[in-house]
Amino acid sequence: MFDPPLTYASTYEPIWSLTAATASASAVSTKSRQDFSEELYDSCLRNQGSDRRGLSSLHSTWFAVLHVVFTFTEVGRVTKEQWLGGLAGAMLSNWIECMPGSHCSRITYRRVVKLVGQAPPTRAIVARPGSLKRAAIEAETCADRPLKQRVIDLGSDIPFTCVPKMIDEGFRAQKKILAKGNQKIMEHYHVARHCLEECLGDPLCDLLLMLVLTVSSSSVTPIVAVKGHEFEAGPRKEPGIFAAGLVTRMLWFLRPDAFPWKEDHGQVLRIPEMTKKIEHKGISNRVLRELGWIEVLGKRDNPRNSEVRLRPEGELLKLRAELLRLRRDPAGFIARVFHSQESVWVERCSGIIQERP
Repeated sequence: MFDPPLTYASTYEPIWSLTAATASASAVSTKSRQDFSEELYDSCLRNQGSDRRGLSSLHSTWFAVLHVVFTFTEVGRVTKEQWLGGLAGAMLSNWIECMPGSHCSRITYRRVVKLVGQAPPTRAIVARPGSLKRAAIEAETCADRPLKQRVIDLGSDIPFTCVPKMIDEGFRAQKKILAKGNQKIMEHYHVARHCLEECLGDPLCDLLLMLVLTVSSSSVTPIVAVKGHEFEAGPRKEPGIFAAGLVTRMLWFLRPDAFPWKEDHGQVLRIPEMTKKIEHKGISNRVLRELGWIEVLGKRDNPRNSEVRLRPEGELLKLRAELLRLRRDPAGFIARVFHSQESVWVERCSGIIQERP
């Protein structure tokens, strides 16, 4: 009998450690199958040299073949959504769980991307998205699978009793980056780390950490456009550094007395200047607004710090209780955090989902 290929965990990681023993954890990343399918589809349509070099080797022909197929197939016969479903399904059925990453628009063996998430059933791809037929096919497929409980696992019990590993590593990485840079920025992060430690045990701190760990677990960095009111997929940021920056900005409103708002406090940079540094990393008040952490008093698309305040404690505690209840419903938990029913966010955050018999 034919045995299916071994999984990534049992096969690829040992090979990776042998071929690139000095590679850091940052060399390994995850990507949703839906996101990669769309990236591949768009790249093949554009057929630009930089896209091709970042996805295929020099003498491979599959990229050109897909370019022709996608370009000359009438949309009325096969829609983009059907192509994406077909690509994701083909990768899953052929046990493709990893692929080489890219650097400077060139494919390289020194980086690896792990593909996560499920693909729609083959029969469902031809059905219209959102139709009863498609829903019935997907429900039938789910009924045939072994029953497993999926839960949200943030790597720590709640209430949190210590700074989560990802956030701790993010603060350490910032300290290393800024060791020879602006010391006032580094001291601001030091104050934020100390403030977070003092907050542990506070129910609102639990909510802060649940939101940060969920958003930072995404395989893409969530952003909110200047005039937008929903999360979008942004360029990938280093998760730990992003988490540390997001924690810092959220603490400004949870513990405002711990930070200098108008003038530098000794070697600690004031918040107006720190805001500019953090927003370069994609962490804005728009993100905090969509997470439900703050409420906006003005009407600006990009609200200033002076125009927002922490949401009422009762509302935040209600959100905390709701998220705790939804931990046994990962799709519902992630939909509540991102205010989106798109299944791709569940795929992107699959790192915090665990299956139990």
